[in-house]
Formats: sequence, C-alpha cells, structure tokens
Amino acid sequence: MKTDIITEFAKLDKSEKILLVEELWETISEDESDIPIPESHIKELETRRAEYASAPGRLLPVQELADHIERRKYS
Repeated sequence: MKTDIITEFAKLDKSEKILLVEELWETISEDESDIPIPESHIKELETRRAEYASAPGRLLPVQELADHIERRKYS
C-alpha cells in the first residue's frame, strides 16, 4: 500500500503536492495534544526561559540577531 501511495504522489505536479501536504498537515495538527514534543526541545525551552528570566534586558534587536546568525554561517 505504501508504495502505491508514493507512486501516485510522485505523479502529482508541485502545486498538487503542496495542496496535499497542506491537507495532511491540517489533519495531523487538528489536535496538538497528540503531537509529541521531544524532551530535548522541552529542555531547550526551559533553558532559554531561565536565561531570559535572569537577564531580560539582554535581548538583541532583530537586525543585530540576523547579522549574528549570518556571521556564524561562515565561520
């Protein structure tokens, strides 16, 4: 069955594939409580919240953050 679905999916053009993916996502995300959150994501969020709580004034302006990310890409 899986190979039949994949074969049919491959026949679709890009816009049809995008529509199908959107439909699939809507059915998956209807009940967010069913979507598992990896423990590593929860720990990272807790770490970031704690960092923010300890020094909320240390946030970067958006452009400065974007520049920082760009510099890290090439280092």
